[in-house]
Amino acid sequence: QLFCMRTMDPLSLPSLLLLSCMVLVVRVSCQCPPSKGVAFKDSFSYNNTKLWDPQFSVGTEGAPANPYELMPDHCHYNVSMDGYRGLSMSLNDDPCHATPQACHNHTYAGCHLRTSSCYLYGTFEVLFKASYGSDDVPTMACFALYTDVPAHNEIDICFNKNTSILHAAYFNSLNNDKEILNAIPLEFSASADYHHFSVTWTENKLVWTVDDKVVHTEDGSKGRIPWLPQQIVLILRPLTTTYMGSATTDVVYVSYTPLQE
Repeated sequence: QLFCMRTMDPLSLPSLLLLSCMVLVVRVSCQCPPSKGVAFKDSFSYNNTKLWDPQFSVGTEGAPANPYELMPDHCHYNVSMDGYRGLSMSLNDDPCHATPQACHNHTYAGCHLRTSSCYLYGTFEVLFKASYGSDDVPTMACFALYTDVPAHNEIDICFNKNTSILHAAYFNSLNNDKEILNAIPLEFSASADYHHFSVTWTENKLVWTVDDKVVHTEDGSKGRIPWLPQQIVLILRPLTTTYMGSATTDVVYVSYTPLQE
């Protein structure tokens, strides 16, 4: 499950914009304007702050057990990557090790992107290399859809430490926030090379593909298919509070094609 959590430095924003104070973590709703069905493809040649909301690139993120600090300078744009160019997402202890207060005493700092707009039915695609780096560090790399306004809806394409297993999942509050999780074995490690992943979301169905081949379908029989407009999210997060090495996720592009009525 993804969270909209923020712990902001009280000195960094005017008091009217504070979302929490020194010791308080609050859950912030992910309300955003609908996209009105506008298709896009972002190849990350620059930081498109109209598409990706800057407020979600700073603060504290992650499940309560594994918080980490979001740093905009851990999102690297227009990077050369094995014949591609795109976004390189870093997860490491810079500057947390040398300056703990800069990370609110968290061990890790990383990159997190979330769109300004919400998107409804259509096809959501990503070409990326999942988390790679230290063999020891447990991470979660995700391309996901998320909202909690007025209810929690979520659709996931995620990888944990074993990047040969695709986690295709969805949540909604009508299912008592139960995760409908499918662990799909792949014939490759998603951290070894670039692969194309997509989910096509309609009112009554979710279809996940890997390299243009359908690998899983949900028809709502296990729980209602999400129905609310959602933000698109890119995540590389630690699954530990102990520093165990650095990790990187490389993203060539993200795209959205609205469902044709």
